[in-house]
Amino acid sequence: MTIKKLWTKNIKSSGMPEFCSGHHTMTYENLREIVQSKDLKLISELIESMVSGKILILKDTFSKEITRAIKSNTQAFWNRNHSTFHKMNDECPNFHRVIDEETSKKYSIRKVGHTTFFFPWNIDELGVRETIMDRWRVIKEFTGLHPYEYETNIPSEGTCDRIQVVLYPPKCGILETHSDPFHNQLTFASGYLSTRGAKGAYKKGGFYAIGKNGNKIDLEHNIVEGDFAIGLATIKHGVEVIDPDSTKPVDWYGDEGRWFLGLYSNDSDNVKNRKTAKPA
Repeated sequence: MTIKKLWTKNIKSSGMPEFCSGHHTMTYENLREIVQSKDLKLISELIESMVSGKILILKDTFSKEITRAIKSNTQAFWNRNHSTFHKMNDECPNFHRVIDEETSKKYSIRKVGHTTFFFPWNIDELGVRETIMDRWRVIKEFTGLHPYEYETNIPSEGTCDRIQVVLYPPKCGILETHSDPFHNQLTFASGYLSTRGAKGAYKKGGFYAIGKNGNKIDLEHNIVEGDFAIGLATIKHGVEVIDPDSTKPVDWYGDEGRWFLGLYSNDSDNVKNRKTAKPA
């Protein structure tokens, strides 16, 4: 049986989860070894856990050298380019956009932060794209896709990969509770580029998922810089406002706040009735 068939079998039996039932932790290297060994027993156990609502946290996915390169190269990109917006078509460049409360109204869900989009058909302005894609390929294979699925696609082909780097600034950075489409990839794929409580980062807020009782399950205390998390896209999740009591002016281009890496295979703007995240 293939990994894809294992996912299909479990989802057909249990359905896609709406709520989080906790988390399971292992190292990224351990997952890579399991996937490459094609150990279907261990893979099946992980799939059953995730279909039940568990979020898989992968420790030590990126070194601090890599996470700091992502942040510093993103900031350098900000300094070279104005905040702007582009639709995902074949001419779409890498771009960044400051999304404040007013700009957030243009999106399907409320999100406030400084967001940067990097696409595989453009030059590597992150400087570490191959390292990111190497990890993403393992996650794709684990979730039933071909490791290189969508990677060379351009928007006119319908589905394309996008690397997203976000700074959620203190006092205002937030992401509304939502669920993600799962027709292109079954899971959300979230990288953590900062540690809550660390010097120069942030003290309150961060990643949560909704439990069966409607309560917010804080997952941020299980996460440090360099970790990664995947969960079924239908699980309700979001980002609690970062340091809501901060008295400093909002610095959209600064270092402080919560840094996030998102990997997602999107419907491009060439797709009619394209599916996007929706409020939960």
